[in-house]
Amino acid sequence: MSDERYELPEEWLWAALGDVVSVGSMQVLPKRTPGEAFNYLALEHIEPGTGRILNFTPTLGRDIGSNKFTFKVGDILYGKLRPYLRKVTVARFDGVSATDLIPLRSLGSVEASYLQQYLLSPQALNYVHPLMAGIKMPRLRSRDLRVMPIPLAPLSEQRRIVEKIEALFEQSRTARQALDRIPPLLKTFRQAVLAAAFRGDLTRDWREQHTDAESASVMLERIRAERRHESEGPYRGSNHAERKTVDMGDLPGLPPSWVWCTLDQCTNLITKGESPNWQGYQYVAEGVPFVRSENVLWGALDLSGVARVPDTFHQKLQRSKLKPNDVLINLVGASIGRCAIVPSELCEANINQAVATIRTAGTLYPPYLLHLLLSPAMQEVIQGKRVEVARPNISLGDLRNLIIPLAPAAEQERIVFKIEQLFAVVAAIEMAVQVAEQRADLLDRSILTRAFSGELVPQDPNDEPASALLERVHSERSIGTASRRLAGSQERKRKRAGRKADV
Repeated sequence: MSDERYELPEEWLWAALGDVVSVGSMQVLPKRTPGEAFNYLALEHIEPGTGRILNFTPTLGRDIGSNKFTFKVGDILYGKLRPYLRKVTVARFDGVSATDLIPLRSLGSVEASYLQQYLLSPQALNYVHPLMAGIKMPRLRSRDLRVMPIPLAPLSEQRRIVEKIEALFEQSRTARQALDRIPPLLKTFRQAVLAAAFRGDLTRDWREQHTDAESASVMLERIRAERRHESEGPYRGSNHAERKTVDMGDLPGLPPSWVWCTLDQCTNLITKGESPNWQGYQYVAEGVPFVRSENVLWGALDLSGVARVPDTFHQKLQRSKLKPNDVLINLVGASIGRCAIVPSELCEANINQAVATIRTAGTLYPPYLLHLLLSPAMQEVIQGKRVEVARPNISLGDLRNLIIPLAPAAEQERIVFKIEQLFAVVAAIEMAVQVAEQRADLLDRSILTRAFSGELVPQDPNDEPASALLERVHSERSIGTASRRLAGSQERKRKRAGRKADV
């Protein structure tokens, strides 16, 4: 058995939890009264580490399927399933609880909130860890909970400790709430940066200093001329210049050196892969990386656990072979619109039918296209092209006809630089928020550690010592036990007398 005892202040002492609480065992079956509303608490209603009640509403008896513990106001509810989650609360109402929430009723003059905070402390967790039974759903046995060592402080000090903990935790909650507001603000800022980037706002000063840069319209006309001289294009043997014109409609204004065009007009290849199963192939342990939609995240390619296909299948799909700097976009399912760039270290790879690869021409800088596709305005267009069938999808045709703002080549690189510069600031703030949250966690644990080591509030020599408190608890428990036995004996005598009278 684990015993995490340490030196305590002079007027404190160690006690077993079972010495100062009674462990609830009374159960009811709520479905016997299907129309009654029960204050039913389950583990999911208790916030880990704080004991706050979340998303709670009364539940009809018909919706509660099995026996439940009963509890009263002031009872401590201890989550014995996965106790490392630290789900412990003090009941503010009478109710019933899941049997993985053990009701503990404080005896005598021991503060329930004091015991709750100790059960949330690192010291209690150190005791619990080696005693958990079970692998998938580890639990603390009730008998181990009863003998858990509790550092018992004098009653007045218990109250001072709880008051100090709650005051410090209130400050911690205020700080955490401020930290919680930062990520949504950063997300909004990122979206604003992308929106400004593709209106030309981020590079307005740059354009004023580089008026001699080749405009996007001249750049686009040059590639059209080059394609007119190609003997065959990458799409079905047809020439780029022969593709049908897309109606641009009413589009917002752009900087004078920019132009609206279709994605098809400034790329060399837009295609997708195939399923190996359709071709009679299976995934293999060693083979060519095969990128699927789950590998394409928001702005990054995750190749951990990537599937692999035989080289024969890879060679068969020449058209969908990936090259460094190809831009990938998901076409199917819930991840439609997620994009990433193929890194230079991925020399040989292929894609399945749920992912499209976009190979840009010299007019289009791949990181520029990536950020553009991830921008709020472009995502709205992409999501608007979803076709809801068995699985939502967008077609290659819709992708090729996507209308995009094309900046001059040099300005595209400048836009990417400005975006990544601002995003780096955002990433640094996000890292600082994570560090602050970790420090807040450590501070909260430090508060509890100090509280139950006697270091959080000063001791008062006039306080009744914990030994007297524990003696009184034992005395009250003995009197209560004797009273219950006497009442039980009297009830049995009454029943026997009633039976004789009936005879």
